[in-house]
Amino acid sequence: MKRTTAVLLLLLACAPARTVMVNGHQVSYEEGARIELGAAKASFDAGKYDLAAQQFATFIQRYRDSDLLDEALFRHGQALAKANKLQEAQVALQDFLERRPTSPFKNSAVVELAAIQAKLGQPAPPLPPVDPSQMSEQDKNQAAAALAESYARNGQWGEAMRWGARALETASGAEREPRLKQYERALEAAPAPDIARLVSDLDRKSAAWPAAALKLARIQLHTGDRSHAEDLARDVLSAGGAYADGARAVQQAAQGSPLRPNLVGIVLPLTGDLKGFADQALNGIALTLDLQGRGKVQVEVVDTRGEPDVAAEAVEQLAQKGAIAVLGPLGIAEGLAAATRAQQLGVPMISLSRADGLTSLGEYIFRDMPTSNAQARAVAEYAQKKLNAKSFGILQPDSAYGDEMARYFWDAVDAGGSEVRAFEHYPLRTTTFKPFVQRMVGRSPEDLDERQQFSEQAEKITKEISDPYRRRKALSQ
Repeated sequence: MKRTTAVLLLLLACAPARTVMVNGHQVSYEEGARIELGAAKASFDAGKYDLAAQQFATFIQRYRDSDLLDEALFRHGQALAKANKLQEAQVALQDFLERRPTSPFKNSAVVELAAIQAKLGQPAPPLPPVDPSQMSEQDKNQAAAALAESYARNGQWGEAMRWGARALETASGAEREPRLKQYERALEAAPAPDIARLVSDLDRKSAAWPAAALKLARIQLHTGDRSHAEDLARDVLSAGGAYADGARAVQQAAQGSPLRPNLVGIVLPLTGDLKGFADQALNGIALTLDLQGRGKVQVEVVDTRGEPDVAAEAVEQLAQKGAIAVLGPLGIAEGLAAATRAQQLGVPMISLSRADGLTSLGEYIFRDMPTSNAQARAVAEYAQKKLNAKSFGILQPDSAYGDEMARYFWDAVDAGGSEVRAFEHYPLRTTTFKPFVQRMVGRSPEDLDERQQFSEQAEKITKEISDPYRRRKALSQ
């Protein structure tokens, strides 16, 4: 056996070296690969991207066993991208990353693919993570924004957050605000372990540190780690800036009672203009929860008086008592104020407010009430599509709510190709609507008097003017 192996090794050693013909000369296989790859790279450097893409493709077919194949595969996708053949480039680079995940050109390919995906703006397969240790600081800075955008589009929020932080750190001027929004969006969706790792890795002087630290403090507060939440909130507060209010709220909540998983807070305007609606909401809640505290779930109800500041304070008060979640309030202004404070504190809230944009405040805010726009649009669409109504009348109360609903409803009617033919408004606390409806349908006393006068005048013209033409002209005046 040993003798056979030795013979085979000797035969292989004596075998002629593999050669290829390049430019009319016979050269070794690897020398030919080096020459042809160099020619393709020269075309690329000269801006001849279509030619370069063809040359790289030819190289890939001819030199499948070359040590230079990885570079050619990457450069082929890069040349296609430069030639504005983005779909082909995306396919080429994705195939390269799938087939050769350990290639030394992996990082470069991921960065190039991220830039392509950003240009295409379409859903794409997830990008593999990039190893920053294999990149220069300049390369990281140049690639950060495109990587953050592509990772976010693919739902890879941990990577999107990490590269979004780098993009924010290097942003200047007009770039800063959109990059900050992109980074905060990734922070809201990123897993807690990734956020903790990022806070640990970032320099506290980094523009990305306060937002990440505040997010982590909220997570710690909500999971019952009040000591660390308070410490981290204090650090964010000492840094000042836009996140100080949120940090202060977390700090105050952390100083309250420990989290009580069986305590639910309810914030409603039990006094003020919305009292009647609050009473109805409370009656509905009482069908499920024992408001007297005799069940497993304890309930604490706080009056917001319909005022934004009071609503925010009510949420903070409940958070300090350890409430696991908050339900309410009802009004638009108080709804926004309460939801903002709940998001700052990291306390889940199910809002009963019609205010637009509540859930966009963050991942802790939910809603169980459609917006005014959605309600008005639903009524208009039902009337037009189900009832085939083509003309409408609007009767609204003299209030901000009435103005808002009338505006949304009128817009929805116009959008559906119908028209509003009558419009009236009435003072709040009106109990008799007959005169308003009469005016809308042309049956008010004034309307009827005008009709009587017209009838009498028409009868007179008919009797006095016998010529049909002159009679029609007189009736039309």
